[in-house]
Amino acid sequence: MQPRNVAFFVLTLLVYAVLFQWLTAQPWEAFGFGAIEFGSVYAEPIPELNMPGYTDRQRFELFAALMIQVIPLVHYYFDSFI
Repeated sequence: MQPRNVAFFVLTLLVYAVLFQWLTAQPWEAFGFGAIEFGSVYAEPIPELNMPGYTDRQRFELFAALMIQVIPLVHYYFDSFI
């Protein structure tokens, strides 16, 4: 497998995903699995839980913590196939 074949494959998948997202008129937040505009979800208060909305700093801290946890989660996922 040559590197240019892998790059072409990944590029083709990305173009397909963007076209599918555009043709189905889905929001771009769904395309990035919540990573795009991540903090806007947590800015709104939850009255049922008596919880105020997160501040900008709290949303950044939550996003940073989740990004740190993604690496071991992906690692465990791939290890489950071994």
